[in-house]
Amino acid sequence: MKNISTMLQEAVRSLTLHSDTPYLDASLLLAEVLNMDRLSLLVSQAKQLSSKEMTRFKQIIKLRAKGMPVAYLTGRKAFWSLDLKVNLDTLIPRPETEVLVEAALGLFSNKDAIVVADLGTGSGAIALALALERPAWKITGVDISQAALEIASQNALAHGIQNVLFKKSNWFGKLKAERFDLIVSNPPYLSEKDPYLNTDIRYEPRDALVSGKSGLESITRLILQSKKHLNAGGWLILEHGYQQGPMVRDIFESQDYLNIYSLDDLSNQERVSLAQIS
Repeated sequence: MKNISTMLQEAVRSLTLHSDTPYLDASLLLAEVLNMDRLSLLVSQAKQLSSKEMTRFKQIIKLRAKGMPVAYLTGRKAFWSLDLKVNLDTLIPRPETEVLVEAALGLFSNKDAIVVADLGTGSGAIALALALERPAWKITGVDISQAALEIASQNALAHGIQNVLFKKSNWFGKLKAERFDLIVSNPPYLSEKDPYLNTDIRYEPRDALVSGKSGLESITRLILQSKKHLNAGGWLILEHGYQQGPMVRDIFESQDYLNIYSLDDLSNQERVSLAQIS
């Protein structure tokens, strides 16, 4: 039998060449195996693992060493103030997307009983974060993947969030003539040959990542189609790649949107662009 301290040391050595954060990854995964929080793990270094726990931990460390994201191995990912269920059917929520949430919350208060659409909702991260902060908002989250929608619905139920409706739709396909005061989306924005696709992100749903040769096909489509689904004075907020800001603003401008601007993420790179219709 080995204790927590020894197992962590061995796992860190196994992950050093495969992860930028080997100790964090190992501690999160061991905490998952032992059904403990990380603080309890840190103060229980002498605790002995059972044979079953050791075997399970070694198995998931091997998967992590092959590139499987920690979030898929634990089945959870923190986003905003939510602990969300994720799996291979959903994109893993990232801190950069919180910039989009902050932008949306800054445009309208809870006193504004607005109607919102989250396109390509995935695990429901954006829709649920907005719904949590703005109970008066009526939010529709759509995705083409029924499997992803099932995860989003489970996340809503787990957090007791009731002002979100999830619906299967290919962008606006099933929304017909519905109109919204705010449309938000973290659409696919990688090009087909983006080298980033060779990293750990390769485990995530390709349809949620890649958008044609330029990476801008989905963004362009949303900017064009959103005009028909926004109420007067409505806003469209889009996440995009860190180098795509100027191009996204140009597309907005070509479609006569107003008040066009971009926001930086925590790395001071343009990550979100928004614009308003008249």
